[in-house]
Amino acid sequence: MIGVSFEAVIAICLLITFLVCFILSRFKKVKHNTILKVFFCITYLFLIFLFLFKPYIFNGIGKVPSEVSIMNLSLKPFKTISTYLSDKNYIYALGNIIIIVPLFPLGYFSLKKYLSYKSCFFILIIFVFLIEPIQLLINLITQYPNKVVDVDDFVLNLVGYIVGFILTIIGSKIILKLHKNINLVK
Repeated sequence: MIGVSFEAVIAICLLITFLVCFILSRFKKVKHNTILKVFFCITYLFLIFLFLFKPYIFNGIGKVPSEVSIMNLSLKPFKTISTYLSDKNYIYALGNIIIIVPLFPLGYFSLKKYLSYKSCFFILIIFVFLIEPIQLLINLITQYPNKVVDVDDFVLNLVGYIVGFILTIIGSKIILKLHKNINLVK
């Protein structure tokens, strides 16, 4: 994926997602609701890959400055977050939160037939805990500093997961209440 433009990666991801959904739609037993879930899950997984794991190039031609190590670590808590806040660069911090918010709702609604609420919560939070170590592992395997492994990214990802969890609880209660009201009207 190195050397491919950001827009091309998104277009390829969407094309693959539409292709999978089209193939699923050809099966008569597959419901439209299932196809929609598959579409959102695949799209979300591609975005996770794109934003969290896809290697990037430092200066556009693939050369890494000599002072950058493959052990590209930032382990001082809240250093990066405070830098972004002082520079009024909220996009990076919000991006780390927003990319993880859909993880619990998509995971829970896709797996609720197989897992309890609590099991789903813990399985998905393990994924959140593994994002930064996986990025470090990618750096070590490729011997190329693809991503900065930052404790602040971990904190922001955890905040995004908790926000998604809370929104799922609130949304479920609202939908349940609306569903009860609709049944009372009939």
